[in-house]
Amino acid sequence: MDLALGMLRADQFVESEKLLRDLIARDPGARESSLRLLGYAMEGQGRLAEAEAAYRDGIASGGVGAHKSLGVLLLKMDRHAEAEASLRRFLELEPSTEVAGARLALGKMLVARGQHAEAEVQLAAARAAATGEEAGNAAIALGNLYGQLGRREEAESCYLDAVACYPIEHSAQLMLDVALMLITWGRVDTAETLLAQAIPRASGTVLAMAQRNLAVLLERRGDDDGAVVQLQHALDGADVEVARRAANGLGDIYLRMGRIDEAADLYRRALADGEGDQAAVARLNLARAAVVQGDAVTAMAGYQALSDLDGELGNAARIGIAVLLNNAGLAEEAESELEEVLAGTQDPYTTGMAMHNLAATRLLQEPFEEAAELFERVLDSDPANLPGAQLGRAMALKGLGRHREANVLLERVKEVGPPGSAEAIEHIERLLPEGGCGRDHPAGRMGRRGWRWQGSQASRTRGGNG
Repeated sequence: MDLALGMLRADQFVESEKLLRDLIARDPGARESSLRLLGYAMEGQGRLAEAEAAYRDGIASGGVGAHKSLGVLLLKMDRHAEAEASLRRFLELEPSTEVAGARLALGKMLVARGQHAEAEVQLAAARAAATGEEAGNAAIALGNLYGQLGRREEAESCYLDAVACYPIEHSAQLMLDVALMLITWGRVDTAETLLAQAIPRASGTVLAMAQRNLAVLLERRGDDDGAVVQLQHALDGADVEVARRAANGLGDIYLRMGRIDEAADLYRRALADGEGDQAAVARLNLARAAVVQGDAVTAMAGYQALSDLDGELGNAARIGIAVLLNNAGLAEEAESELEEVLAGTQDPYTTGMAMHNLAATRLLQEPFEEAAELFERVLDSDPANLPGAQLGRAMALKGLGRHREANVLLERVKEVGPPGSAEAIEHIERLLPEGGCGRDHPAGRMGRRGWRWQGSQASRTRGGNG
């Protein structure tokens, strides 16, 4: 029996089946437990109907554990009513040693059927009774239920408990998965900690993805140096797709630092390895680099080549085109591009950036009331662009003569904006005349150059977290 069990654990299903059939024939006293193991062996070979028959024979021979095995198998076969009956019967008969697994299977089935209250009871009981990886599985299932119900703090607690249940060599993938989920919930501090802990445990694709996503979080909070380190590691990894994402991400940082040639080299590296989303992002990024270099012709050609693409990548290219048109004094054409983007997207990021550039165009034409209203809408739709939208609204309010409100916003930008915000605002305030900031004013001309930065940011599609 022990030899057969060892074979099953090693996925030697054919060999264990032969051994178990011999054991059943030679020792009728071992029939009950052997039939359950025989069911496992056949289930491992994909012979589900024969496995079901073995489990039912085990139940007929007085086996209690076979009720659980049969219930789990029936769940796989989408025979939920029969599965529930088998699992509930097992919970009536079985001592506590195997109850956790049955409660876990029953709880998952109840979740699928929308019976959330009873599912929570079963999954919480499974989590309390289980040990090791089974406890981790129960914690994940309960966390998934809490997430589905919007109880995110409880879900986070379950996921973190689950991570601690797995051996170190098996925990990196789970830590990455949990971190990515927490990022979508805005729990970025915990996600950053998990990614940092996953990196020394991970290898291959999981390692590269953890490095790439940690870099994204570090960049968001202004730690460009830390992000560069992680992206360089991911760039050197074996996973080609992750390396291309890393090349685009590292290029973005270098472009912002003014290291334009290095950024362009990285974008070309992302482009050189083939087609696909990241190659298209690289083409968009090369157009952005051309904008920074002042090569409007190359930039426009790059954006136009991508503007017919479906989705947010095409929209990002059209926003880039609009910025170039506005810089060339073609405000009406720029507004037309931006209004078409706004009419065709539901993505909050794209909406915020298109609206921001539309507001900037109105600001430079001096319909300040419209510009102020648009910047206010940007603040509602794109919180990540808070400093830029507040600055734009402040300039519009200045144009309307509402200087006190404008000064309050400018002080906020100095507090929450990126490094150098305070110095930039002081420069704007020195140039900004009391009557406004249209194209004929120095601040208007400077603003036209400044909004080009927003266009390059709008062109940054989010290549995803993995």
